[in-house]
Amino acid sequence: MSHTRYRTKGVFLKKENRGEADQLFTLFSEDFGKIKILAKAVRKITSKLRSGTELFYLSEIEFIQGRYHKTLTSTALIEKFALAPEIAQAIDALMATERPDAKIWRLLLTTLRSLECPRPNLGLTRG
Repeated sequence: MSHTRYRTKGVFLKKENRGEADQLFTLFSEDFGKIKILAKAVRKITSKLRSGTELFYLSEIEFIQGRYHKTLTSTALIEKFALAPEIAQAIDALMATERPDAKIWRLLLTTLRSLECPRPNLGLTRG
């Protein structure tokens, strides 16, 4: 049985442990909108998927669509966003699954990147 491979960029918003070593991720992707993807054996130390699947990572991902779910096959980290839990929760709660939205995609990346910018010193430091 041949599976079609899909490639897109996505921000990891949520993860749930499944079984002994698997995780189910919710991502907001550039081409597919909000999607859920199963990462098999990702919690094993030797997993090749681990490096690009942390929460609030922007990664290039590749997956296949199986009979019941999408399965992650590769990841490549593009950018890390450390300050984004509330934004991720809002997108997960408000966005419909598998509905791409270019405006929301651009807004998400702009917002996450602006959170990472160093804040200017306004002279409020202690001396």
